[in-house]
Amino acid sequence: MEPENGVLSLEMRTGRLLTLVVATLLLVGVVVGVSVDQQARHRPLATTISCGMEVRHDIVVRNDLTGCTGDGLVIKASRVTIDFAGHSIASTNTTTGSGVWDDALYARPTVLDGTITGFLYGVHVNGRHPTVRGMRISGTGVSGILADPGDDAVFDRNLVYTNLESGIDARGQRPTITGNWAQDDGYHGIIVWGTGARVSRNRVSSNYSGDGISIIGGGATISGNFSDQNSSDGISAVTDHDTFSGNSANNNGGYGIEGSPGLIDLGGNTAKGNAVAQCRIVICS
Repeated sequence: MEPENGVLSLEMRTGRLLTLVVATLLLVGVVVGVSVDQQARHRPLATTISCGMEVRHDIVVRNDLTGCTGDGLVIKASRVTIDFAGHSIASTNTTTGSGVWDDALYARPTVLDGTITGFLYGVHVNGRHPTVRGMRISGTGVSGILADPGDDAVFDRNLVYTNLESGIDARGQRPTITGNWAQDDGYHGIIVWGTGARVSRNRVSSNYSGDGISIIGGGATISGNFSDQNSSDGISAVTDHDTFSGNSANNNGGYGIEGSPGLIDLGGNTAKGNAVAQCRIVICS
């Protein structure tokens, strides 16, 4: 029988439309629920830390920690962020342990915004693409920050001082070292072993028995750094194809800025009051 005046067809169409709307809303709810659940799983957890604690997910530190005799925090997974949120961790032992240690080449560890005092190393990272930013590290038995190898490291706006050997020791390829302050360290303020480094806008001063900035790997870009009152050279780059621009080196015990044949000099480098000579190969005003 044909429906009268299309009433049945209208009811059928309305029912189908309502069914489609309900199904769509249910699907949206499922997708939103999954998204919220994923966000919750990836949200850093506010965490009370303890000496030797293993870190397998992102955390925001909620307490200061003192008295560690071995490692402070041990990274146990890739892509882990430790945000100290202004908190500190300290050791009474400078012959062993690290404040933060990546113990198995885990990739992309990130360490942020805290203070580390003591330990053998402040932050010791091994995996690729590590980031250390906004840390204050002092009084270690060797280096404030060590990347070994830590290719493609980013060390940004850290204060490293009174470490027994170097403030920052970057042994991997292509590190980016910017805006750091290295002062009163026992050897070099910043030392770079790998090739392709970008070293810029750092301040290094009063490092006792080495260079302010020492570049051993070639192909580095060295720009806008200020180096003064270091025991040896202010800035030293001893391999070919390094690029210099806009650096300043004053009152150092060796050369102000020492380059090597094959360098690229983009100008703007200045030096004064250095003991051996103001600059070597690099042109300085």
